[in-house]
Amino acid sequence: MIKISVIIPVYNVEKYLRRCLDSVLHQTYSNLEIICIDDSSTDASASILKEYAEKNERIKFLTNKNLEEHAPPRNHGLEIATGDYVHFLDSDDWLEPDAYEKLVNTIEKISDIDVIHFFWNDVSDKTRKIVSYACEDDKFLSKTINLYNDSNLLKIWDRRVWNKLYSNNFLKKNNLKFNDYPCHEDTEFSLLVILKAQKIYFLNEVLLNYRVENNKSLVGNCQKYYKYAVLSYNFAFDRCNNLDNDLKIKIMVSEYKNMFNILRNAYRRATLSYKAFYNILKNIDYSIFPEGELKCGVFLLYHDMKVLPEWLFCLKNMPQIFLLKYLPCVYKFLYIIKHKFFNQAKCL
Repeated sequence: MIKISVIIPVYNVEKYLRRCLDSVLHQTYSNLEIICIDDSSTDASASILKEYAEKNERIKFLTNKNLEEHAPPRNHGLEIATGDYVHFLDSDDWLEPDAYEKLVNTIEKISDIDVIHFFWNDVSDKTRKIVSYACEDDKFLSKTINLYNDSNLLKIWDRRVWNKLYSNNFLKKNNLKFNDYPCHEDTEFSLLVILKAQKIYFLNEVLLNYRVENNKSLVGNCQKYYKYAVLSYNFAFDRCNNLDNDLKIKIMVSEYKNMFNILRNAYRRATLSYKAFYNILKNIDYSIFPEGELKCGVFLLYHDMKVLPEWLFCLKNMPQIFLLKYLPCVYKFLYIIKHKFFNQAKCL
């Protein structure tokens, strides 16, 4: 019987933790090993974990070791995971009741899958809206693929780790672990996975609910850690150096877009200055990108940064930021109007 190790890093999520744990414990598939690693929480999270572990023998409650070295708690969980497959679940998210049953059914139909990529709901705490994500291109479904026989899978592959189920043997064989970044550590791990995996399967099922706008989480504050996105881009550049040129370009375009969007978000949140934003992009090697690519998308935005003053760049490309920065009273008025009259929500 297939066993799944569920690895849950926990840090200051007392408000959400019970819902997360209950969603795992009440799965229709029961052969689970639940590894919870407290990362020195200062709220009641550790007490909640202890309470649940005392009541259910499937839960292993650990405290992250080597905190002074910023050892990623997911790595600690991987060291002791005994399951055939591994799932990394964030402690403020929750699963659909039959999530693991559907994943196991897929594994039983198709042997030796390295990674199953599934889909999710974005759930907003603020607006109470739910946005579902699923695959809109069925050519990727009902078969196993990899980067080398269909590089177009980059269009739907993403850097999240919680929307994938990994073969434990695949992870161990390739010595795949997380780096010690405080944020954006998913990026390098996901790149290594897609470079190594031979059998990736896209399951077009929404199995997880991802909580957005949790301001206490690292993800909720990831704009503060933009420098790690730049390090991840450089890591990808080095790792892809020996690949076929067309494949390398596709990967690096994807990595550049990811980095640019993180930098832009940091600028929007005023944790990165416009000058620093521009200087980071100026030091990128653009020679690997085709001329046509440089004339569209985020590359075009970089071109605007080179030739436009900050206020005009914002007015042209980021009107919301222009209003917030230069016309705050207008921004506040429009914000009130939007949230009073146009923020229709689907309740949880």
